[in-house]
Amino acid sequence: MIIDLTVENHLSIKEEQTFSMFAEGALPDNSKHSDNISFVDGKIGTLKTAGILGANASGKSNLLHAFKALQYMTTKSSQLEGGDEIPPYEPYLLCPHTRKAPTSLEVEFWLADIRHSYKIQYNQYEITYESLFFYPKGKPAKIFERTNPDNWETDEGISFGTYFKGGKKRVPYFSCNSYLAVAGKRADSPAFLRAIYNYFRKQWDFIFRTNEFMFNFWKDDPESLSAMKCLIRNTDLGIADFEFRSKELSPDQLEILEEVPDEYRKHMIETLKSEIVFMHKSENGELIEFEPGLESLGTKRLLNSLPVILFTLQKGSVLFCDELETSFHPHVVELIIKLFNDKRTNQNNAQLIYTTHSLTTMKSKSMRKDQIWLAEKVGGKTTYVSLDQFDSSLRDSSPFEKWYDEGRLGGIPSINFKDIIDSISSVMEKNTSNA
Repeated sequence: MIIDLTVENHLSIKEEQTFSMFAEGALPDNSKHSDNISFVDGKIGTLKTAGILGANASGKSNLLHAFKALQYMTTKSSQLEGGDEIPPYEPYLLCPHTRKAPTSLEVEFWLADIRHSYKIQYNQYEITYESLFFYPKGKPAKIFERTNPDNWETDEGISFGTYFKGGKKRVPYFSCNSYLAVAGKRADSPAFLRAIYNYFRKQWDFIFRTNEFMFNFWKDDPESLSAMKCLIRNTDLGIADFEFRSKELSPDQLEILEEVPDEYRKHMIETLKSEIVFMHKSENGELIEFEPGLESLGTKRLLNSLPVILFTLQKGSVLFCDELETSFHPHVVELIIKLFNDKRTNQNNAQLIYTTHSLTTMKSKSMRKDQIWLAEKVGGKTTYVSLDQFDSSLRDSSPFEKWYDEGRLGGIPSINFKDIIDSISSVMEKNTSNA
């Protein structure tokens, strides 16, 4: 589970911003919306869900992109060679002092009921700092710390704590590779380091608006298949049933698959070789087959998202979703959030972190103040603040959604209706005159 993320100099995030999933002051037996909190170690409360609201272009999605950049640096930067540019280096461009300054990302997280902290700083071509600490007895203990981007052969480049035991420590890397990405996938590295590497690689999943995918991993598991059918039947899509059918791959698909890396090819082939056929009930009760192209955009996106949601709940992993409400009815959005907040459906401490424009997610009857974050951009830079950081006038029982809609909490677009209407009116008048 993620405890918090601190970001600096990434996209519209100029100054250091901390996004926290820490449920401050929460107690296991006495907390507001206690089902929305996990107590991993029995003491520290960690939120299961959090939503980020804000106007268009306020920087909501940039927070998710920061998580995505961190995943790349910890798992895929090992693919870079010396002198390569680091792809997720996207500094704040509106200030001359930040255009070439390092990006800084630091995350605290739970793994095997132990709190860890990983930090990395990098510029366009090299990593300038990297460290991994954990808290075995409530105090930070160093696993490794890297302060020199080039020198990995001596302690001047990277140093190791006394807890780094078992397996090989020193491995060669370029200045653009993170130590974790290089050492974490080696068979001769200690098991705990490989577990941390796989946490970032396997426990973080993303749904962005541009995603087009269909995960069919659940079709051969009876319990997962039953759960999917129940979800689809009971979300008012009009779908009575569905089944999988085999199909042949086209020559174009086969040609494209030749270029896909080996680790992904098998999964993609299995997915593309089967398709879902949906059945709708006719007026006389007969099941009528519908081709996928006849389903609505909302149905398609939900059918793409539900398997990922189910998979996240099963794994106890983290799901990042950009604009959760896109193409979904507000009640479906409420259902998705409830699946993560409810301890009966979320038994493995899965988390959902999402951006949204929907006021539905801001209801005090179902969400805590610290689960709701507002993104606001002023002068080109984004700041993030949770409702828990507002003054005491905002109480747990306050109508969050009403106050937000009235502009009392900020985070809403500033729209000059008069200028817009005047401008469009003059265009219309000119067109009418010319006609």
